[in-house]
Amino acid sequence: MAEHKTVYVNSRNNFVSKWKYLLTAVLIVVLILMIFFKIRIKVTNDEFAKQIEQFANYNKSTVFSIDGIYMFSSAGATTNIDPKPEWNLNIFQFTDIALYINNRSSEDLNKENAIKSLKISNINFSGMKIGKQSLYYKNINNFGKSKLSSITNDSETIEKDKINGELSYTVLGNEEIDYDKPTMFEDASIPICLEYVNNNVKDNEIFSNINDKINYNGSLLRNANVNLNDLAGYISFTIEIENYLGHVYRTTINLDIPLQDSITGETIYDGKYVNSLSGEGLIKFYRIK
Repeated sequence: MAEHKTVYVNSRNNFVSKWKYLLTAVLIVVLILMIFFKIRIKVTNDEFAKQIEQFANYNKSTVFSIDGIYMFSSAGATTNIDPKPEWNLNIFQFTDIALYINNRSSEDLNKENAIKSLKISNINFSGMKIGKQSLYYKNINNFGKSKLSSITNDSETIEKDKINGELSYTVLGNEEIDYDKPTMFEDASIPICLEYVNNNVKDNEIFSNINDKINYNGSLLRNANVNLNDLAGYISFTIEIENYLGHVYRTTINLDIPLQDSITGETIYDGKYVNSLSGEGLIKFYRIK
């Protein structure tokens, strides 16, 4: 009778074989993912390169720029009670801002350099340690005179010109302009005028034994012992222009609130402080589409 032998499969060899198959599968997946991400990075880089090239082509020449900035800083107050023998005042600081646009229209006003629409947005304040900051549309005829100085507790009138989020201008050709409303000529022949206000710098400040009238200007800050470092800071906002070709141009304005000159020693404590910047292409607008 033949002898039967039992053959056992080596389980260790099967285990190793399975792990080889699994490792191979993992390596294939990793390789596929590496190829995918490499292709994705290349596509992203190509798209970014195209965007850079397009931006460069859009901005080979300057169409719009801010060539002049004029700022007038002072202070004022609203009165809580009738004056004399003491004054109870709420003090604020303000800076009027005029931005002069150069659209190269002195040679030729055309569809490219004529303004079709203009708006201001993305308003931010930074660095101020006291007060409540706001930005307002400014009637150019009232430049240097704060809207709060001549108004006592007329919140409706004050809020009318306050920029909440975005300010859109009405753009005119040769029509008569109403400077009480945000309006711009298509040839940029008038500046953008704004008023920055830092309200509630000091509330219910008592001035006693005043023999003469109070000067509602920057000297109020010194008399109320307001530290200029507490008022120092900057304001930023975006200006966007569209022309009659549908091209959109944008720039961001960053302005330090002018309060003093460390070289000349002039300060807002003297009543007012003026600062101006000028130069062709001082701040350029860049076409984004």
